[in-house]
Amino acid sequence: MHNNVEKKLSQALLKFGISPSIKGYHYISEAVRIVLNSQEITISFSKELYPEIAALFNVTAMSVERSIRNAIHTGYVHCDVEFAHSVFHNTLHSYSDIPTNTIFIITLAQWIKFQ
Repeated sequence: MHNNVEKKLSQALLKFGISPSIKGYHYISEAVRIVLNSQEITISFSKELYPEIAALFNVTAMSVERSIRNAIHTGYVHCDVEFAHSVFHNTLHSYSDIPTNTIFIITLAQWIKFQ
């Protein structure tokens, strides 16, 4: 993956309040990379994405899903609200909404791709 994409990804995750010290940070990073590199139009998160990441990190798919969810929820409390709104402007109903794992990863991947 290009250094520019990696830089955008890490900066975005930090603005979302998700630091590299959180386990889910690395899983989200890998998920975004997989989505960006995928040639498929749709990806099944529970049947394909989580197991693929789990195999890379030698953990269970359930652990990956839970860690990503926890990172999003924890980070979203401390995130840059304006940045979050600029990325998720048409996918969330209000400022207090927290995106699901799927929405977060796919929207972040699309945002990075089109920046």
